[in-house]
Amino acid sequence: MLGSLEIQVSELTYPDRSMGIVLFLISLLAMLAGVGAVRMAHYANKESPISLFYRIDVRLLRRANWIICVSIAAIATFNWVSIGPPPLFGFFGVATFSYFEYGRLKQILEPLAMALFVNSVLEESRVRRWFWRCFSFGTLLAYVARGPIMIAVVQALILYSIRTSVSKRKIYIRAGAAVLIALVAMDIVGENRTAQESFFEYLEIRPEFRSWPMAILWPISYMSIPISNMCWIVQDAHFNEPAVSFLYPALPSFLVPNTPHEAALSVLSRFLVARDCGL
Repeated sequence: MLGSLEIQVSELTYPDRSMGIVLFLISLLAMLAGVGAVRMAHYANKESPISLFYRIDVRLLRRANWIICVSIAAIATFNWVSIGPPPLFGFFGVATFSYFEYGRLKQILEPLAMALFVNSVLEESRVRRWFWRCFSFGTLLAYVARGPIMIAVVQALILYSIRTSVSKRKIYIRAGAAVLIALVAMDIVGENRTAQESFFEYLEIRPEFRSWPMAILWPISYMSIPISNMCWIVQDAHFNEPAVSFLYPALPSFLVPNTPHEAALSVLSRFLVARDCGL
């Protein structure tokens, strides 16, 4: 994120790099403080409080995978019957909805497909392993879910690197090749899903970067957005009291209080609109 913030691909990117570094250092110190507290809590223990050995229950894993697989198939079938074919078919001239408009229950479908893809790394049977991979990857590809595909690939690579006995060099080579293939695939999917001009205008990409390949441009812009938005919020919003708003999604809708961040987000949105209008 710090690297993407430094490149400044968008007109909306926070211009002061020092703010991003400060936020990164605060997060780093908080993480180190947490690690130190945990180690001090177990300082007197001579043995590791967590067992370093594990055994996978293959039957339970396969049962979970079949449940996930059936759930994905049910949601995908429901969407096909009620709405029509998924967005991928639009690349071949079939009338369908766009990625943003197509499908219901995608908040459930995409995480399930990602979990199935990652679980395939733990499968001992080669046939089942590749079936889970192709089924989950094909579902995400059919829905043109560019971000979830990349996240699933990265998570699977991390799990593979933990369990495999091959050398680190081979792990890095395979991981690099997998990420490169995923980026190329995402570039092709992205160009068919969203027109370049729409992408450039929506994110206000600077003219000097519009000749860059989409496979490089969209990860940089997407990774810079969270830390850039955080910098804008820190600069323009001032919180006077602590809040536990991160718990709000776990509450029933009738118990959710007014978020204390609404005023801050309103200030930020007015600032961005005023800046875009040249005021």
